[in-house]
Amino acid sequence: MFDQQPNVFHLEDVSRKRKEAGMVVPEYIVKTKRIGLNPSKDELEQRFCNGKFRYVIFPYLKLKDKTTIAHDMLAQFPVLGKEGVNKELGSIFLK
Repeated sequence: MFDQQPNVFHLEDVSRKRKEAGMVVPEYIVKTKRIGLNPSKDELEQRFCNGKFRYVIFPYLKLKDKTTIAHDMLAQFPVLGKEGVNKELGSIFLK
């Protein structure tokens, strides 16, 4: 059914049309490990489970495993320091 219809994909710049949309550009994009994946005996699958394929764009939101996010954020943005990372996350995760 759908193979008879054309697939249309385009990007649209909403910044000029809807300034009231309130789109916020994140200051930091933190790469971190995904959570909730089952360990695998297959080496390739395990590399996928351990890889940093989770991207956190708003670190102040309620997220699971914020301590790991804090350590990854400090490693990726060392200029923030521990105090800056804690401020971005909204609590004290690094001492």
